Amino acid sequence: MKKTISALCALLLCLCCALPAQAYALKVVDHALYTDIVAKIDGHPIRSYNIRGYTAVVAEDLRGYGFWVLWNAADRTLRISRALKDGEPETPTSWPVCETAPLTHRIGARAKPVYATDIVTSAAGSRIESFNINGETLVWIDDLAPFGSVVWHPEEREITLTLGDPVQLALAPLIADLEAWRAAGGSGSSYETYPCQTGTLLVTRHTGTPHGSSVRMLFVRKNGDRVSINDLLPAWPLGSASYLSPSEIAFDEPGHRLSFLTPVLETSNGDVRGLGVCKCTMDVLNGTLLSLEPLSDGLTDWGLTLSAAGDAELGQSLLLTVKRSGAEVTAVGRTFPGSALDVSLDAYGVRIAHYAALWDGAFEASAYHAAYEALAALGLPDITLGGGRMNTAEQRAAAARYVRLTLNGTPVSGDLFWSQGNNHRDLYFAPDSPLALRDGDTLALSVGVLP
Repeated sequence: MKKTISALCALLLCLCCALPAQAYALKVVDHALYTDIVAKIDGHPIRSYNIRGYTAVVAEDLRGYGFWVLWNAADRTLRISRALKDGEPETPTSWPVCETAPLTHRIGARAKPVYATDIVTSAAGSRIESFNINGETLVWIDDLAPFGSVVWHPEEREITLTLGDPVQLALAPLIADLEAWRAAGGSGSSYETYPCQTGTLLVTRHTGTPHGSSVRMLFVRKNGDRVSINDLLPAWPLGSASYLSPSEIAFDEPGHRLSFLTPVLETSNGDVRGLGVCKCTMDVLNGTLLSLEPLSDGLTDWGLTLSAAGDAELGQSLLLTVKRSGAEVTAVGRTFPGSALDVSLDAYGVRIAHYAALWDGAFEASAYHAAYEALAALGLPDITLGGGRMNTAEQRAAAARYVRLTLNGTPVSGDLFWSQGNNHRDLYFAPDSPLALRDGDTLALSVGVLP
């Protein structure tokens, strides 16, 4: 008997300890209201409620309407995505029967309590708001828009979801936004799509942004889930969109892995450092970065500023030569056309600052000044005017007659654009890839009227 009493006491103690969590789970936070609105998916009614003036449907019911609703008890998540068959969105061969009972209560009266929940619910890979009613999860039908067109029909008192292609539904508005941006001034903006067996990758390039350009990569799976490739890359203060420049984009044969080359920057202990051009490999099904491999041991964490001060010789053109020796990059030769400018170089480009107040007759008569005037007439973009920084092929060819950057004698390709600061106008050269210098490499800059 004593053993029974002790066991009972232990049980009661356990129940008492469990009460706070249970009390939280059953905490009423709202009420579902009676409504005469009928919700339909592809013309087939589905159970619905009115919560806060919006129509909500039962997430678990979606399994019969062409969706996967996946519950993960370990991390308490509920994921909603389109069902697939043979890799393509599936339409049910038979639909659930949902008979709408006659409304016997006043519209807007409280129907059922809505309880607090710690379950994280997502649709198409994005978190959405959810509710708990009698142990079932409710979501607003509007949040299912990534899977189709949600339309309110006031005369019929119906709200309908018409299913569509999740990939096209995700990509169409993004492409439309880019086209609108291009028409508004970002003339160099562009996009490419890369379909594979499991979905489609969209790469967008916006020019005319405050920091010159912005590149984003989004993978949309065929079930509608979205994976931001930018979010998988190392972060730095201006975001990965400002350094991302993908090339050699490829998928493996099953369409599970994405690989591409891009320059990469990262922040470590508050310092920004360049990793050079890296091969990035992503798992687009799990949304994870598998590997990031620098392709060379070239030094990208370098930079120096040079001016006419010191032992620089005066000349008709700007001629600079820098060389890496060990971990140091130093100037080994420089000729300046006067004191009206200074030059900054690093792995990500060259900036020439022009101080018009210091121009004199000798400077204006120099070959450098003639090149400056010719470049000003080329219509190069100006990032302070929202012009981006990308050049046309014609601008690159014309600018090559006045500006030349070589690495070990080989010309470096890139874009020229203008900017400005206090009392100076700046000419930038941004190479297509970071200037990763190996030991012994020589970088040479020439600006003038070139042969």
